Amino acid sequence: MFRRTGTVLFSAVMTLAVLGLGLRFATQAGGVEALAITAVTLVIASMSVLSGIVPKVVAGPSHVEVHNMFTRTVIPYEAVREMVDARRGVVVRTKAGRSVPVIAFLHSTTAGLLNGNAAAHLAIAAVNERVASHPHPPGAVPPIERHVSVPAAAAFATVVGLAVVAVSLVAV
Repeated sequence: MFRRTGTVLFSAVMTLAVLGLGLRFATQAGGVEALAITAVTLVIASMSVLSGIVPKVVAGPSHVEVHNMFTRTVIPYEAVREMVDARRGVVVRTKAGRSVPVIAFLHSTTAGLLNGNAAAHLAIAAVNERVASHPHPPGAVPPIERHVSVPAAAAFATVVGLAVVAVSLVAV
């Protein structure tokens, strides 16, 4: 499994900071304003968790899994052309011409400050090594599976919906 440790730690610290500030302001506000502050705090905290802790790359024995915020893409090594550090971040390029972005390794100033691209280069090397050493039987390329994390997407949509309702109550 490959992910940027610094980004995970930064995300966890930011999540705790946002929750702490939200709790402080919500307890001071009281009433409907407290509800709105709590709802907005939960949206920001859940985005922090989804963008920093969930994304990763898993190099399995027969496939690579790309875990992004709401999706998990399973790509058999027979379908992978290469994994590269592209202009905007790491992508898995398939033999069918598709590029699957790896959210865990997008280029960012924060990631560069925390630990650079060391984890990304380890992931690239591991996946490309497995692609090169994996037998490629002739014939059809196996399909790529894309799974949507329905619970994560539904939970996030619910939190955003509650935040919209709470903020609209304050505006009235």
